[in-house]
Amino acid sequence: MKFLNLMTISIASLVGLAASPAQATFIVDPDPGGQKFYIDKPDNGSMDFCGVVGTNQACQAGLNDFEVNVATDVGIQTGSGYSNIKPDDRNDLLRTLTFTPENSGIFSDFSFRGQPVEDVTADNPIRITVTDDQTNTAQTFDFSGFNANADFSRIGIYSLDGQTIKEVMIFFDSGFREIKQIDFSSTEMPEPGSLALLGLGLLGVVGLTRRRRS
Repeated sequence: MKFLNLMTISIASLVGLAASPAQATFIVDPDPGGQKFYIDKPDNGSMDFCGVVGTNQACQAGLNDFEVNVATDVGIQTGSGYSNIKPDDRNDLLRTLTFTPENSGIFSDFSFRGQPVEDVTADNPIRITVTDDQTNTAQTFDFSGFNANADFSRIGIYSLDGQTIKEVMIFFDSGFREIKQIDFSSTEMPEPGSLALLGLGLLGVVGLTRRRRS
């Protein structure tokens, strides 16, 4: 009986998920990390560059779904690969970095590390703003409690219900000496048709169990 009740609840949940409108539910990730963001080539002085999540290869002018375009507020210096991003001019600081995936329907979380030039406090936080691909209002998350001129532990966000990242921006008013170890992760949420097939499969399991008990 417990098995049959569990199957009934599961099927009802799947039907509800297929019928309900998407709601944005990005939250702070308690254990951030994912697939590495590889910068496609060394760069000096650019304010716009590109990279690929999950593999160290060159960007292909929008032909690769796992490409991510990056815009900064100052010219940057970076190597290729899983590389640090620093201001090209040593007198500059990075304050804003905006990441725009080529395919806005595949990445469900984002995280990074960095080195702030000043203490990160509640009054002077690191801010992550994420806009999803499901036309919901952008969400903003503030992080604090990090020391000046020291690498902080990885911080990030993720979606609880399959929302995907259209754009994510890092901002710190005092500025960073560097940003590094950027990660994204992708999610494959079942389509409504797939959910229906899964529900039919569960019904089949219930029917088979009943036949065996008869």
